[in-house]
Amino acid sequence: SSSATPLLAQVRERSSAMLIVLSDTHKKDLTFLSSLGEAFFNEFCKITIGFLLKGESNSKKLYASAAKKLEVKAAQVERSIAALSFLWIEAAKMKLTKSDFHDSLLPLAFEEDYSKTLETVYATNLESLRGLFGKPFDLPHYVELDWRLDVQLASRSLRNIANPTFYLELETASTHGGNDTQLLQTDYVNLKHLQVEMEAALESTKKAYARRVDRNI
Repeated sequence: SSSATPLLAQVRERSSAMLIVLSDTHKKDLTFLSSLGEAFFNEFCKITIGFLLKGESNSKKLYASAAKKLEVKAAQVERSIAALSFLWIEAAKMKLTKSDFHDSLLPLAFEEDYSKTLETVYATNLESLRGLFGKPFDLPHYVELDWRLDVQLASRSLRNIANPTFYLELETASTHGGNDTQLLQTDYVNLKHLQVEMEAALESTKKAYARRVDRNI
C-alpha cells in the first residue's frame, strides 16, 4: 500500500545494517496481534516473554483459554506467540541495537505504541534472552524401541474379525543420566498417522527456515 511504501524505503536505505528478515507468515501472525487492541497485545507480549525465559508446562490450556476469550482458533494464538518468540530470539542472537530492532519492525507498519512495546520488552530482557543460547536443551534421546503385534481374530460375540494392536516399548536416555521406559499401545491407523507426521517433520528439516532455526539454537 502507499502508506507502507515510505516505511519500506527507510528499510532499504539501511540495507547495510543487520535487520531481522520476517517471512510473510510471521508478518501475518504479528499483524494479527496488533489487531487485538493494546491491552491484548501487551498481554501477549507478557505471556511470550514468560514462555521464553521461564517455560510453561501448561501452554496448550493457556492457548485454548486465550482463543476462547478472543473468539479465534487456538492454533492462531500459538502461531502468534511463536512469531513473537522468533522476533525476540532472532534480535537477541544478532545482538541488534535498539535502532536496528526498530527498523526491523518497519515492514509491519505497526502503530508507534505497539512498536515501542516490542522495543521495550526486547531492551529490558536482552541479557536474559542472550543467556538462553548458553543453556543446553534438556531433551531425551532415543535408545531402543521394541514392539509386538497382537491380532484379535474372534470374540464371544463376533467371529472372523481382524483387530490388530501394536505394543511398543520405547527406551530413552535423559541428559542427566539414566534411562526411561515408556509403554505404548496403538492401532494401525494411529501408528500410520504417526509415521506420516514424522516423515513430514524430517522433510521439513531440509527447508531453509528449519536450517535458520538450527543455526539460531
